[in-house]
Amino acid sequence: MSRKGWRLASAPPPPAGNGSEPDPRLNWKQKARRAAYRYAIDPIRGRAGVRVLRLPGRTLVLAETVDALRHASRLPGGQTRRLTVVIGWWRAPSRAWSGRVASTAGLRRVRVSAPKRNRGPSWVDLTAVSQRPAAQLLAVAAPALRPDALDRPVAGGSPPGGAMPASPVPAGRLLVDARLVNPRGRRLDAYRADAPWLALDASGAGLAGRVLLPWRSGSRGALGWPTIAGLRGIGGVTCARPAEVDPELLVRLAMTGVIVHAPAGVPDLVAPEVRAILAEPVPAGMVAREERSVRQRRAAIRAHAIAFAAGPPSVSVVLATRRAEHISAIVAAMAAQTYPNLELVVCLHGVARSSDLERELAATGRPYQLIGAPEELSYGAVLGLATGRAQGTLLAKVDDDDTYGTEHIWDLVLAHHYSGATMVGKGAEFVFLEDAGFTIRRWSGRPEWDDVVVAGGTILMRRADLEALGGWRPVPRAVDKALLDRLLRAGGTIYRTHPMGYLYHRRAAGHTWDPGQEYFLQRIRGRWDGAYLPDAGPR
Repeated sequence: MSRKGWRLASAPPPPAGNGSEPDPRLNWKQKARRAAYRYAIDPIRGRAGVRVLRLPGRTLVLAETVDALRHASRLPGGQTRRLTVVIGWWRAPSRAWSGRVASTAGLRRVRVSAPKRNRGPSWVDLTAVSQRPAAQLLAVAAPALRPDALDRPVAGGSPPGGAMPASPVPAGRLLVDARLVNPRGRRLDAYRADAPWLALDASGAGLAGRVLLPWRSGSRGALGWPTIAGLRGIGGVTCARPAEVDPELLVRLAMTGVIVHAPAGVPDLVAPEVRAILAEPVPAGMVAREERSVRQRRAAIRAHAIAFAAGPPSVSVVLATRRAEHISAIVAAMAAQTYPNLELVVCLHGVARSSDLERELAATGRPYQLIGAPEELSYGAVLGLATGRAQGTLLAKVDDDDTYGTEHIWDLVLAHHYSGATMVGKGAEFVFLEDAGFTIRRWSGRPEWDDVVVAGGTILMRRADLEALGGWRPVPRAVDKALLDRLLRAGGTIYRTHPMGYLYHRRAAGHTWDPGQEYFLQRIRGRWDGAYLPDAGPR
């Protein structure tokens, strides 16, 4: 059968595997919020695409959303003195967002119109002194809409701002631009048992129900931005005959995070790890389905993203600690990371060096640096000392008393690439209350979306970006918040990826920020006895 004409159609979900839901213990207010969230309409549904109009003395670019502009295959060409970009539905990356055009010479006038309450129509109007390439003016206007809107640097193997990797790509390897196809905006209600499911079926094959989200026949494995946006709230896609489907289509679906269930016959062009995950039965329980989605999209992006064809970028894990009793555990957790290009930078804050710690670091098999800092230095100054010794292109901060899954660094690197944000991190959603002896999952922001805060023990950003902000402030506490505030004031963006693989530990005392245990018990959506870490790591 031809691989053309395949589409997504409504279908019941496959039988779930073993598993159970945690007891959420919701009160009526939490149930009302959940119901409102479930029935909320995703505003990014437009299908107008991008139109380029040549008007007297002006080039006009019309797009429904920034996503549409990012996916556009046809952008303005030729010369113009005035360019106007109009976005039909625009949403600011954060409440503190202050967009600005890229600095360039030769502009006579710049006008930016942002909607009230940071959502709605938006436009950017540029007038140059003389004729300029329209595409060049569009690149200048893009940062006013979002820093990564059109020209995000590639993450893998290249220096900051570098071009696509020049290393040879294995013959026959499927490669996809993960900046366009990714899980950005994936909704939590997609993991509910009653979330809608779709089926891959051929046109004219007796579809039952309404056909949803079609793509153009003959477009191979391409998924347009309206389809990707529509998949954000879809539970999964069943593919009964994957051997007849273009393998690139399966890869792209897997990269969006929608659960793809293909029991057998997935083409060999799909990476082995991805094929094995697609063949797994669909688990029961929201957390288990979210883990399945995370493992699938992680495997698909790192195996098939263009950016990582030449290898992943170097990462330095920075740890500043004054608690000797926690060092061995955090060193073991970082040594167990599946990320290949990783350096450990440990700064002992008023703690004596020991031969045992030297042996533990050497046994990791990874490059490491062990630094000593006097106790009288502030925490921020110690972090700055450790950062100054780091060699990686990317810096990841970890805390000594939290728990990390084996894929934690990979999750942050992938999110940094496909989000294009200045800083990425995870939310402190899974919290182990040590005195109470149980783990909770909190309502703590929207994962896979722009935010203004992430957990300090999960921060990852480029070293060059951190230096441009002035580094860590030499203060004794609230070091992470000080960095977040400066980043937002400078016009940077923060992206919160999924919370899997990170468990925040909360004790009765010993924290520089202490709102009290009751703060963490206010908005609970799951509870487990003991320390529970949804790792979503290798099986």
